[in-house]
Amino acid sequence: MQALLDLTGVGAGQHQIWLDRFVAGNDDDTNQKLTITAPAGSVNSRSGIVWIDGNPGERWTQLERAIEQFVTLAKGEPAKLASFDSEVHALVKSRFGGDPLLAVEDLRTYNPKPAVQWPGKAVPLELAFRTLTTALQRSDSKMRMTNLRPAMGRVDPRFAKDANPQNPLNVVGIWGALVRAAEKAGLVTQSGPASNPYISLVEPLSPPQAAATALKDANARESDRYLGLLKAAALGPFQQVRTAVYREIERKITRSTSITVGELLDGAVQKVRHDVEAAHAKGKDYLLSQGKALPWSTVRGFIAVMFIRQPVLLSDNEPVPADWVHLDTPVSGMVDDWQLRVDGDLVAHLVGEGCRIDQYSDVELSGALYNQRQDLSQVHAVLKYLVENGICELAPDYSLRLT
Repeated sequence: MQALLDLTGVGAGQHQIWLDRFVAGNDDDTNQKLTITAPAGSVNSRSGIVWIDGNPGERWTQLERAIEQFVTLAKGEPAKLASFDSEVHALVKSRFGGDPLLAVEDLRTYNPKPAVQWPGKAVPLELAFRTLTTALQRSDSKMRMTNLRPAMGRVDPRFAKDANPQNPLNVVGIWGALVRAAEKAGLVTQSGPASNPYISLVEPLSPPQAAATALKDANARESDRYLGLLKAAALGPFQQVRTAVYREIERKITRSTSITVGELLDGAVQKVRHDVEAAHAKGKDYLLSQGKALPWSTVRGFIAVMFIRQPVLLSDNEPVPADWVHLDTPVSGMVDDWQLRVDGDLVAHLVGEGCRIDQYSDVELSGALYNQRQDLSQVHAVLKYLVENGICELAPDYSLRLT
C-alpha cells in the first residue's frame, strides 16, 4: 500500500512524535511505501521525505507536487493519506477522482490519548452547535481555534472563559471535541496547522428546522414570523408582560437596599402576575385578556435566559449572569441601557436567523416585540442601539446584518 503522511500541519517540535505514532499504527507494507511531507529537518526516517518550505505560498506548490507523485505511485493499488488538514484531504481526494482504493485519515486518530467528549448533559450539543455557528457567522465564517471560545462567549455568556475548575468547558481538549463533533455533523471544516487550525463554516448553512417552519408561510405577517422564530428558540417574547417585568425589576432595585438575583427575578414576575390576576378578578383586562392563561414559570425562565445571554445585572459594579450559580448574589444595579441591550438581543437573533430587518420593518417588529404598531419609539431606540454599539450594521441594501 502506498501511503502519504502529511506533517506540515503539525505543531513545532511534534513532527517526529506523529511520525512514530503513524508508523506504530500501520503494518510494514504501508511503512515501506511511505512518503512524508514535512518541514525541512523536522523528522528522521528511512522513508522518502519531501521537505516542505515554511512559506505558506510555497507550501501548497510543493505539496501539490508531492501529491501528484503520490497519485502516480499509487495508481491501481490501495493508498492511504494521513493529515491534520482537511484542505489536504480534499486536494488528494480530488486528484484520486473518488477512487475507492484511497483511504483518507485524520492524523489525530493516531493520538493514543482517550478522546475528550463534549459534556452534553451539562451543555446540550445542539446549543453548542447553534452558538458556534452564530459566532462564526459574526466573524466572516472563519476563525482560529484559539479565538473560538471568546467569540462563543460573546454570543452566549455560558461559553465564556472563567477560572472555575469545576466548569466542564475548562477541560483540556474540550473545544477540539466540539469542533470535531460539528465537523462530523457537516457544520464546519478544519484547515491549517493542527496546533491552531482555522475553523470554517460550511456554506450554505441550513437554518434550524424550527426557523424554516416559522418562515415557510409567505402569506403570514412579518410580525407573526418574528414571533414564530422567537418562540421556536424559547425566547418569549411575552410582549407587554415582558416590559411590565422590566419596570418591576427597575422599581425593586431602586427601592431595595439588599436583594439577590433570585429574589429580584422571582419577585418581579410574581408582582406582575399578582397585578394581572387582581385586574382579571375585577373583570378588567390588564396586559392579558381575561381568561387567557400564561405559564408564569416560563416567563420567569425566559427573563433568566435573557439575563444570562446578556448579563445586565450588576453586583459590586460587575456584570453577573442570572444563572443558578448567581441566584444568591446581591444585586447593586443594572448596566446602562439594559433594556435596549436585552431587547436588542431578540432583534439580533432574528437577524441571525435570516430575517430581513430594514426601514420597512419597524411596524411589524414593534408589533412582535411590544404588541404596539402606533408608537414606534421603543423599536427605533433598540435598532439605534444595535447599530451604534456595533452589534449590527447596515448592509449595502440598507438591511441590518450582524457585525
